[in-house]
Amino acid sequence: MPQSQPEPAGGRDAMARVLGQPLPLVLLRAPAGMGKSHLLRRLARHLGCDVAGRLPEGRVEGPCLIDLQAQEGVLRLPPLGPGARLIVAHRPGLVLRGAERLLAQGEALRLGPEALRGAEDADGGWPVLAHLPEEEARTTYIREEVLDPLPPARLAALHLALSYGQPCDPPPDRDLPALRQEGGRPRVVPESLRPTLERAFAAALARRLPQEGAALTAGYAAAPAGAAAAALLDLGAPEAALRQFEAAQGWYAIYRIGPEAFSRLLDRFPAALRQASPALVLADAIRALKQGEVEWARNRIATHFGREALNIRRVISRAADHGPGFRIFSVTMLIYQDIAVPPALTDQLYTLLDDLPLSDELHRGTFYNAMVEFLTRQRRHDEALVAAGRALRHYEAAEVPHLAFYVCLHQAGLYLTLGEVGRAEAALHRAQVLLDRCGFDSPGDARLLRLLVACTAYEQGDSGPLIAFWGEDSDPFARGEIWPTLLETALHYGGQVLAEQYSLRTAASFLDRWGVVRARNRQFRFMIEMRRAQIQQTGQRWTEAARTAAQLQSRLDRVWVETAGEELARLAGREEVQLALFWLRQIVHETPRRAHLDGQLRTMAQNPALTGRQARSLRIWRAHVARERGDLSLARGLVREILVQAAETRSLAPLSEEAAFLIPLIEDRRIGDYVRAAGPARAVLRRLQDSRAGAAGAAARGTLTRREARILTLLAEGASNKLIGRQLGIAEGTVKFHVTNLLRKMGCANRGEAIAAGQALGWLG
Repeated sequence: MPQSQPEPAGGRDAMARVLGQPLPLVLLRAPAGMGKSHLLRRLARHLGCDVAGRLPEGRVEGPCLIDLQAQEGVLRLPPLGPGARLIVAHRPGLVLRGAERLLAQGEALRLGPEALRGAEDADGGWPVLAHLPEEEARTTYIREEVLDPLPPARLAALHLALSYGQPCDPPPDRDLPALRQEGGRPRVVPESLRPTLERAFAAALARRLPQEGAALTAGYAAAPAGAAAAALLDLGAPEAALRQFEAAQGWYAIYRIGPEAFSRLLDRFPAALRQASPALVLADAIRALKQGEVEWARNRIATHFGREALNIRRVISRAADHGPGFRIFSVTMLIYQDIAVPPALTDQLYTLLDDLPLSDELHRGTFYNAMVEFLTRQRRHDEALVAAGRALRHYEAAEVPHLAFYVCLHQAGLYLTLGEVGRAEAALHRAQVLLDRCGFDSPGDARLLRLLVACTAYEQGDSGPLIAFWGEDSDPFARGEIWPTLLETALHYGGQVLAEQYSLRTAASFLDRWGVVRARNRQFRFMIEMRRAQIQQTGQRWTEAARTAAQLQSRLDRVWVETAGEELARLAGREEVQLALFWLRQIVHETPRRAHLDGQLRTMAQNPALTGRQARSLRIWRAHVARERGDLSLARGLVREILVQAAETRSLAPLSEEAAFLIPLIEDRRIGDYVRAAGPARAVLRRLQDSRAGAAGAAARGTLTRREARILTLLAEGASNKLIGRQLGIAEGTVKFHVTNLLRKMGCANRGEAIAAGQALGWLG
């Protein structure tokens, strides 16, 4: 260090401490560039002695200053005489035998980086950088003095910490003061030094790779698959990167480093390797599935592995052709495909567990995660919850919080289906904690979480978050990753809230949009049209609803349901259960006094495939039928039971959807007065009334932009497009654009309807 440079404050304080405590041993333990050598020279001048480069072999009797340059190793301190003052500067990786005993006895002083460091400034308190203003000189110093002497494994660990945020043990600032580990995450202090460090690492790695390539590659092996492979690609070693990627079950890296980093990593592999490597083919496929490109993923698999690789039954039965990893991937891909997964196939899938070691936490967790989806589709809810619990345990043991996050989403969806709002909230809270632990941003997953949080709020009577979600997130949600049970949840809640708070036209537009996005998927098309028919019923468009349902291809039509008996309790498929309930609801509305109808409803209620919501709807229909037949005692008992259960589960949404049947029951004083005698029932009725009366205006108004709301006010005042444009300073064509948008959002056919709706909802003062 040039003698003319001023001494850092840390160096002045350190010298005062050394001279102020005449101990036999002083250790200056710090990385390169912290001012150890400069401090030794100043102490040498003060004590009148020289600085040596190695420890003496004999006994130390007087002042002895040693500047050791070794990066790592073990050295034994020499014996110290009565008047000895041994002052040793060394780097943290070097161990001095005998020093710990003297420190424990109070006969030694050790000063670390904190004692030598200058004030935190533009150089991050790394003193040497203040004296190296030129960028090239800084880069060369860091390479030669810090990186070149490091062992290959340590150099690899520091590279992973700098470039890929991998935690480092020992902490990185033991060797590199500007790279510190805080909260378990490495960061550069100050961040402006990052380009300098990156250039120094690139130069060091390029120089050492030809002679030490194997040792460096081994140093990266302990890192997660994505980071290790990326680092090896940095070294120009794609084959080694691929081996590391394969050894770490490569396609799972998307859940360890996040979809964006995963995508960048895949694109860095040479094209020839991406075409030839099965691991990279699966990685390409999982990336496509996560982006909603299911057909692209199927084609990628078929091109590389053959069309038979898309036949899940053959994949299961021909174990010799496909290893356990590929078969588990095939089960995962089955979640996204337009393929029915009947109970017999689900049970057959369990044989895959026989080939998985008990210690294979990752594959076992993925298997059970897929089972949650299939069992939920089959309405085997208890089994699905058990599978979810097992998947969560395996993923937590594998330390992959991103995958555990998805399991919690599944659990929340299941609990919403069962009408257990409290448990759904608990699962979503856990999902948020897991998402925060992922260490990367995942906007699509945050969107999924917001949707389910909004659904739980809606279940309890607050439609605002769900309205806001569909106003802000509907398009990116529709283009992203989605699977059947998630889409079913989205269609159910989205269709209901838009029909209630806006109009049937708005809800129909919402479903039409999904029909365009997912037109090629038969399962999705059925869900969309089934939901359309249900919403038409809720909106009192019973004839239209019947026409919509009649177009769905199924053996279950109205005639079948009207004549069905015990068969209703044995229906197992999700689609058949939904159709049977649809036609029963239609019959309850049209012919509530029909013979044997109550018996059919009771039989249907015994079906184990029903969700909690569906069971509540059936009880409301039974109460309606009982009232129509004059059985007030049964009607009163059923309504009271329904409302008390709603109070216990905090679930209002099923009641709101069945308002066409429930409200006449409550308004009949012979029933309503009896029901209101129960405190929980009164509270539910009050919340239901408040949510229906107040949420519509506040939530729907929130989806209009400020400009649209202003234009609606001007329309109500009789202003023309030209006058509105003049007042707002925009073109007349722009006014027409905004008017079209607000009509669409409000579900109105013309301006008159929009003004009337705005006045009715209290938007116009």
